[in-house]
Amino acid sequence: MLEITTKRPTMQLKVDGEAVEVPLTFTADELARMSAAEDKTAAMFDFFAAYIPGFADVGDDMLNAVIAEWTRLREERGEPSLGE
Repeated sequence: MLEITTKRPTMQLKVDGEAVEVPLTFTADELARMSAAEDKTAAMFDFFAAYIPGFADVGDDMLNAVIAEWTRLREERGEPSLGE
């Protein structure tokens, strides 16, 4: 029997000392929004901004670090890359 859970695997990080969890998988709604978006990069930034307070205000070095770690953890789990 297939068991379904709404608990998603997450990446943990600290933002200004506050613990934050970012899902490593997408919900159906998140996938639909990203698929429908004309600007895929902006859609990904919106995804991270929904879970990371102040995400829009961090420097590009931190943006790259967060996205690289998130991608690494996703791939470690066997999730498809963002280009698939």
